[in-house]
Amino acid sequence: MHNSNKIGGNSSIFVALILLNAFVTGFIVMSFEMLGSRYLNPYFGSGIHTWAALISTVLLSLMLGYFGGGWVADRFASARMLGALILISSIFLCLVPAEAAPLFNWVFDNVESVAFGSLIAATIILTPPLFLLGTYSPFAIRLVLISTEESGRVAGRIYGISTLGSIVGTLLTTFMLIPNLGTETITYVMAASTAVCGASFFVLPSLNRQVALTIIRTLSVIVILFGSSIAFACNGQPLSAAQIKARPDGGLEERETEYQRVFIEKSNDKLFMKFRVRGTDFGQSARDLNNPNGLVFDYTRMFTVAPVYVPEAKKALMIGLGGGTTTMYLVRHLPELTFDNIEVDQGIVDCAKTYFGFTETDSNRVIVADGRVFLRRNPSKRYDLIFVDAFRAGYIPFHLLTKEFFQLLRQRLAPGGAVLFNLHNGNQLFLRIIKTASAVFPSFDVYNTDRSSILVAYEGRTFNWEEMQKQAMLVQRAYNFPYDPLEILSHMSGVSVMDYLHESELTDDFAPVNEMQNVELNNKPKRK
Repeated sequence: MHNSNKIGGNSSIFVALILLNAFVTGFIVMSFEMLGSRYLNPYFGSGIHTWAALISTVLLSLMLGYFGGGWVADRFASARMLGALILISSIFLCLVPAEAAPLFNWVFDNVESVAFGSLIAATIILTPPLFLLGTYSPFAIRLVLISTEESGRVAGRIYGISTLGSIVGTLLTTFMLIPNLGTETITYVMAASTAVCGASFFVLPSLNRQVALTIIRTLSVIVILFGSSIAFACNGQPLSAAQIKARPDGGLEERETEYQRVFIEKSNDKLFMKFRVRGTDFGQSARDLNNPNGLVFDYTRMFTVAPVYVPEAKKALMIGLGGGTTTMYLVRHLPELTFDNIEVDQGIVDCAKTYFGFTETDSNRVIVADGRVFLRRNPSKRYDLIFVDAFRAGYIPFHLLTKEFFQLLRQRLAPGGAVLFNLHNGNQLFLRIIKTASAVFPSFDVYNTDRSSILVAYEGRTFNWEEMQKQAMLVQRAYNFPYDPLEILSHMSGVSVMDYLHESELTDDFAPVNEMQNVELNNKPKRK
């Protein structure tokens, strides 16, 4: 018989402890899976291969945990054994922030395939802690069971509450924890929470019933207060170019958003917004602090050829805000032009306003949304110019490259309008995109820089060179742009239909973007 003043065995308080920890461990399992993507993406990208590796590793770890937990529970059925397994998992979690980078660097340097490399990397960091956390449910069921008649109810209750914890962990981690705390901090918090769960099986069963209840209630209040304290985001105040220039060179901020990790860095009076993938920095935006109204990157200057195609444009759409430098340049020099800026990542918007001089007004709005979703939800809107610069960590999301997306762009263009699309030009995907665009738009031109190309797609006949030159001179005379459109025209590069004749179109049904962007134009595979 159990002492009525102690919790243990099958007492109601012990069952409550089991269920509470089932919720917490379920929360941590899915929270760590979401965090796993943040650890893997900078090294292996955020494509379908990485997510397949992540999900399969989590499922494999849990499967092994279920088998292992059941086996151990039948032989060593004690609360302390379960507590020991959970405590060990907290140790593995605590090691992840320090060990992930060197391990992933080693994998990336020694495994050529990104798909296989991401699977190895996911196995290294996910399997040990998730295997041990996976032992919880079968072990907990074994401890709670009173009779075989109640086994179904006990199993259903534990797995149900654990799954509820997983749902809450997925949503809370994605929408609140990652944007406000960052990956490493959350990992340490999870490790501490897991350690508390494990320790509770050593401490609480031997305590007086009332004391145990008090501890459980106190921990619940701490969890609620912790959740409430992170339910807001702190945005920086806008900084002038002079204020930023006064700071020493180096990293000014590292911000983790819902979608990526953003680095704000200053070097030689230039400010950069960067995303880091596999040790490579991708410059998303730049600002010359000595010329804050200018444009640093060549491709952003290529964008300013737009008035040559649509000289009387009144409404423009920018999909992918970045630092907002292109938008602000056009707004300053084309005062009659109104902009809708669509950016999926609120963190990017905050950085643009804080560091890059982006100012939101009634005629220069920001909408936080996915670009394609915005176009579908606003069928009545028509734009004279649509700019697409939606790179995420060096790559364009596949759903913004398909034939269906180009058709949607054409539907949202006003008569005589044009679409300007920033693309990488060194891989086979470039030709697939050209082929896809040509299937939707009757006319297009391509402007090349060293690493990027601007695709200009429009309706009607293709403009001839003399017409373009004449229009460029008229536009320059009217607006006196710092970057002469006539000079930009010199970057136009002919793309022969023979270059992409044998390429297939990208569609929502089949768009092997991850594979094509890692094959050079001469069909030579390159490291992904």
